[in-house]
Amino acid sequence: MGEKMYRATIILLGFVTSTFVFSTVNAQLLLSDNDFIQQETLGIDATNQLDAQFGFSLSSIRNRLVIGSPNALINGKKAGAVYLLPGGLSGVLSYPASIKKYSQDTPEIPGISEAGDQFGYSVAIGMFGAVSRPCTRTDDCLGYLDVVAGVPFENLGNDVDTGMANMIFPGNADCDINDPNNCGLLYSPLDQLAQSEGLDGDSEDYDLFGSALAVGDFNNDGVDDLAIGVPGEAVNANLATAAGAVNVVMGRSSIGLDIFNDTVFSQSILPGGARDDERFGSSLTVGDYDGDGVDDLAIGVPYDVQTAGANKTGGGVNVVYGAPGTSGGLSISGAQMIHQDTDSVVGAAEDNDEFGYVLASGNFNNDAYDDLAIGVPGEDIGNIVNAGAVVILYGSSIGLKTTGTHSIHEDTIYVNGASEAGDRFGSALATGDFNNDGIDDLAVGSPFENIGTASDTGRVSLFFGVQGGRLNSINNDYAFTQGTLGLPGFVTTGARFGHSLTSGDFDLDGKDDLAVGTAGNMATVGSKNGSVSIIYQKKKFVDFMFENGFED
Repeated sequence: MGEKMYRATIILLGFVTSTFVFSTVNAQLLLSDNDFIQQETLGIDATNQLDAQFGFSLSSIRNRLVIGSPNALINGKKAGAVYLLPGGLSGVLSYPASIKKYSQDTPEIPGISEAGDQFGYSVAIGMFGAVSRPCTRTDDCLGYLDVVAGVPFENLGNDVDTGMANMIFPGNADCDINDPNNCGLLYSPLDQLAQSEGLDGDSEDYDLFGSALAVGDFNNDGVDDLAIGVPGEAVNANLATAAGAVNVVMGRSSIGLDIFNDTVFSQSILPGGARDDERFGSSLTVGDYDGDGVDDLAIGVPYDVQTAGANKTGGGVNVVYGAPGTSGGLSISGAQMIHQDTDSVVGAAEDNDEFGYVLASGNFNNDAYDDLAIGVPGEDIGNIVNAGAVVILYGSSIGLKTTGTHSIHEDTIYVNGASEAGDRFGSALATGDFNNDGIDDLAVGSPFENIGTASDTGRVSLFFGVQGGRLNSINNDYAFTQGTLGLPGFVTTGARFGHSLTSGDFDLDGKDDLAVGTAGNMATVGSKNGSVSIIYQKKKFVDFMFENGFED
């Protein structure tokens, strides 16, 4: 879709102060049109709790939003909870009576809520059984949805912080936990995911199973599969401690996740080689990078060691490609290892860059292939330590290309803001079509951004995809904070706005909206209870230069 470029110059007291380039678009996120959600919000109905970290993790599918609160109080214990919010025509709070809360004290969810479990540290939502149901309401036409809660600090037996993931069945029929006979004798509901509970691998101290989750269809059978990060896993006969692994569990039509069909991936079988403390599986994302119609999996290894020259823990990303028609899905054939010492990749590997700390997939140039955004929050920009950056790789018929990569940071020309020490730009990422032009855009969180005298308050930046070009090539990004959103979204020290991000169509108008989570205080100073802001896309073009919120 063609765009018309405009240039606006702001003049104050006769002096030209700033010139900005921006473009017309059919829609934009409307910063004055948002929902603000905390534990005390109607439907959630809890008191804001110290250290609850409500909004620490987010996931979505179409109009459904999942919120993780890994330190929420359950019977007086900071054990964690997960909330499922169904959006409607009036937004994500359309049906407060339908908001559901889950914990390990919820009937039929295995486990016992214990302090420090961090139930909801990660969250995901998918259709692992792919059983359809009659469509009686616009917002009920998704089929049966399963929510997954990562519980990486769960103790199993005598194993400390080995971790697990809980399946949550919100009234579905794909092998319903209340009626296991529906699945036959061999296929009882897989409601508790752990390596000691039938999945490949062994549960061990500090595995942190469930630290990251991602949903995709890796064998193109029309049923979602689940990837689970195990960044503390020891591999190579336990010689490489905390090298990390990923369990991939395949979905099965009318049944759900199949305990008899899972695979463990690590750098002992993938390019790169497994070494101590690399934390393979700390982040995950799904995209179709080679355009074959089958989902592929990108795996973050934020402390991967590059051996060119001196060993450097700069981080890396493994990419494993889907295999159509196979029962096991992902294949190690053609797998890639990419880092900043890879030929043609922008930048250079340096200790603690954390390349691969977070990942997101989107089609930023509207071709036939998904692209990959890689968060590098520990990247130094010049002499500015831990300012952070994002590296973009583009897909092709042979997968992700290392040529043509580029980076975005707050010292990139025309990008709003400025790189500052400790900003950690690129700590969170999400993709969506935020200007309704049919091309994916990228939201980037900088949770440690200082705003005025308030430290670590956080900010979110938006970068727009371009037909046949590359992300941000027309310099039309903008950024916002809680202060931009207006009350009750206010700027406060330690809020860490932008810690988590996800997109969805939460008001069912066919346009992508953005959810932004915090990891810090909101209600009172020192009360780290958290919040989630939902920012809706406007229905028509409004010149955001003259709205509240072009830039703080």
